[in-house]
Amino acid sequence: MCATKQTPSWSRLNIHMDEQVLDSLVGPRTSNSNESSNGPASHNATGGSSLRIRRLLQGLADSGCPFQRGHFQLTAECPPGVAGGFDPERGIVLCTGTLVSRAHMEDTIAHELVHAYDQCTTRFDPMNCRHLACTEIRAASLSGDCRLATEWMRGNFGFKGAFEQCVRRRATLAVSMQPHCAANAAQMVDSVYGSCLADTQPFTASDLSDL
Repeated sequence: MCATKQTPSWSRLNIHMDEQVLDSLVGPRTSNSNESSNGPASHNATGGSSLRIRRLLQGLADSGCPFQRGHFQLTAECPPGVAGGFDPERGIVLCTGTLVSRAHMEDTIAHELVHAYDQCTTRFDPMNCRHLACTEIRAASLSGDCRLATEWMRGNFGFKGAFEQCVRRRATLAVSMQPHCAANAAQMVDSVYGSCLADTQPFTASDLSDL
């Protein structure tokens, strides 16, 4: 599983509101009588109020990997500090004990959808540290993880070069969490940084200006 690790400094979401927030971001479950409360929904998730999430879901659908509503799961069973993760078999897991706000959930969903998109559209090899570095660079840069306000909430103050510093830091941290890449995580990120940062699919230039 690709995991999003974050150490926020503000209060956690009210867990009773998590499902409502998720519905607002990815779309609600249907009332299909054949759909179980815990199983995949029978309709594709198209996104709610988040342009970022809508574009990622559309990109996945256009690439032959549509996400269903039931592929987004809320759980309290996550390692400390992990906000979410993507697993090709399970979909996206969101950690109720770590998520602290609607924006945090939105960024986490977008981060994991970038991983899903990369695994759908490339010959992704999870044992290849450069592949891992590339998807982590893209996830950090395209998800909203490194917006200035979020960085300030983490206690990382700065303007010049702050975005790229954040992307490098978060990508290196994520790659280092994989035991087979831990020893050379920074080197792997550096080796693919420019080309992977420039790859903004499935977003268009117009999309990026509106995010």
